[in-house]
Amino acid sequence: MATKRVYHTATLLKTGKVLIVGGWDGSNTLASAELYDPATQTFAPTSGMITPRHSHTATLLADGRVLIAGGTGDYALGYPYGVPIFSAEIYDPATGTFTATGNVDPNGEPDASTSVRIWTFNWVFASSYELGVRPYWPGTIMRRHIRPAATRAGITKQIGWHTFRRATATLLLSTGASIRVTQELMRHASPVMTLGTYSRAITEDKLNAQETLAARLGIQVSTAEQTAA
Repeated sequence: MATKRVYHTATLLKTGKVLIVGGWDGSNTLASAELYDPATQTFAPTSGMITPRHSHTATLLADGRVLIAGGTGDYALGYPYGVPIFSAEIYDPATGTFTATGNVDPNGEPDASTSVRIWTFNWVFASSYELGVRPYWPGTIMRRHIRPAATRAGITKQIGWHTFRRATATLLLSTGASIRVTQELMRHASPVMTLGTYSRAITEDKLNAQETLAARLGIQVSTAEQTAA
């Protein structure tokens, strides 16, 4: 490429060329774009985006244009992933230019003029502010969702983030998710941490296991006896 970059997008156009857009060069967020021609194996510049961005989405539309949406800008205090960007623009291969289109709604829904919604489902708590490209900030989801829900449920004691993470791991396993899937969704380096630190057996599951074992041994155990045990 003419410009070194990471966190960019590469979209195969109907012309056979590849549109490379935005990204980060190690110091700054980029607005520049390039076209790669497989026939000549060369990169050529095309007009840049209106807004510099990285970690955005790029979607090939039915008419051959490309929708660029969301992403993040330069890193700033309080935004180690970069300042969220809610604007969207469309690249037209016929003219080689970008034009603005409807903004991405901060609540996760696109404007009526934005017909494509892109999510990456690789986060337990995908940020609606960044179209799922990045996870929610722990403090954000705690402040906006977890603590209000706890208040509505009548829970008055302080709830920490790790309390909820432990519940999440437990519930994931209880739904039938494999240890590997739970480990990767929780971003744990080892399944030992997933099983030994963050998850607990559901009480109902333990009671059912006791009932199954007792039945195989020909023993009838009452619920009261199980609870006392």
